[in-house]
Amino acid sequence: MIYMTLSPVILGILLRKEYKFLIKEYSFLTYNYLGFITLFFCVSIVYQLIILVLRVKADVIKKVTISMILTLILNIYSYYEANMIKIERIVIKSPKITKHLRLGFISDLHHGHLVGDNFVEKVIEKLKEERVDLLLFGGDILEVGWDNNAELWNNYNPCLGKFGVSGNHEFYMGYEKAKKVFEKMGVTLIDNKIVHVKGINIVGLPDEVYQTQFGGKIEDIKSLTKHSDKFTILLKHRPRVVNAENIDLQLSGHTHKGQILPFSLVTKIFYPLHSGLYVKNNYKIYVSRGIGTWGPRMRLLAPPEITIIELIKSD
Repeated sequence: MIYMTLSPVILGILLRKEYKFLIKEYSFLTYNYLGFITLFFCVSIVYQLIILVLRVKADVIKKVTISMILTLILNIYSYYEANMIKIERIVIKSPKITKHLRLGFISDLHHGHLVGDNFVEKVIEKLKEERVDLLLFGGDILEVGWDNNAELWNNYNPCLGKFGVSGNHEFYMGYEKAKKVFEKMGVTLIDNKIVHVKGINIVGLPDEVYQTQFGGKIEDIKSLTKHSDKFTILLKHRPRVVNAENIDLQLSGHTHKGQILPFSLVTKIFYPLHSGLYVKNNYKIYVSRGIGTWGPRMRLLAPPEITIIELIKSD
């Protein structure tokens, strides 16, 4: 209990102080131990309830042993699932679209001490297979204690470029440092900006912690889009709908779809727009499950995703 309680605190201090010695090994041990304990707790409760319902007799050693075995199986599968990237495809039709475009969208990579360069190379290979015109990043791409190879992304350059916004973890690692890393990645950061690309607008807003915790300013979305009659995409890390008539599609992440069941039951309470495509009064918002992991290098019933979006002109 002492180790479980203190380790994330110790790890946070080590990461912020940038003590790099054995940090990846310690992170892997700490977070995956927490993942194991969490699943063991849940499995034990479910197993106990089954025993009570079926009125089966079992001693403590048997209960613990079976719970441990089931938890180990789930842990192994969760680690496997965290590395199995799924391609999710959506089609968006609008009379505002002037040319058929194919977009890629990724969010919540958390590239850092646990999601390493090898996984990023795998993501890039998947993207190359999809041949997108434009790649969009939805925040939390980088992680606190980042000490990785940003130039990996220079091996992938869609014809219309790479654009992104900051999530809360970019601010936790240090906004100025994050901006330099994005620059090395060849990604144009569009926090509080609007850019025009091949007949569409892309608007970016930084995560709300920029204003609530770091004293920054988030621009009014209406002022950014007031003179626009083009198809407009909003990049915004958290899946909260904004009050703007000119937004045709919002792309968000942050939820990870809970990442590990049963956390999905909790995250859905805080973020009802949890995963997938939602349409609310002609306002479309797509929420990605994210592609990396935060904390344990595990995913359970929430596989990592790359989203491919087809923009098609409709009558």
